[in-house]
Amino acid sequence: MKVILTAFLLFIATLSSGQNFTLTDTIVKIGDVLRSKIYFDFDRPVIREESKLFLDSLGRYLIQNPKLRLEVSNHCDTRVADAYIYRSMRLTQRRAGSVTFYLINKHAIHPSRLVAKGYADSKPIITESQINRLPKDKQEEAHSKNRRTEFAIIEILK
Repeated sequence: MKVILTAFLLFIATLSSGQNFTLTDTIVKIGDVLRSKIYFDFDRPVIREESKLFLDSLGRYLIQNPKLRLEVSNHCDTRVADAYIYRSMRLTQRRAGSVTFYLINKHAIHPSRLVAKGYADSKPIITESQINRLPKDKQEEAHSKNRRTEFAIIEILK
């Protein structure tokens, strides 16, 4: 997991400097998770252009490593009202599906190698009670950590 997280930190650094990012030669194992900020249009599953650089790098990496099978998961923050939870679950599922669709169509990744899952607010990185104990000016940043897309290695095919 350390190697894949190091690659993610490199991704942030290279994007801020305007350089291209690549996952080439990153070593992974089953259970490794790469968290990324894939940006979507508000309340829609449409991937924004600024997220495609990372997805293209991931697509190239998957082409170079054809034995990897990933779960693509999408999560929202914990401020979802009970009345909105069903819609939120559908939205996160559709967003995860948009990412897999992009990788399948742009990079010809076989659909059997990608599993899309939407988790709504069921797997927060920072719980609501932890966020509520933070100073008000730090709470939005904490909520934003829960809004994410993750790529988990679920299988290395033989």
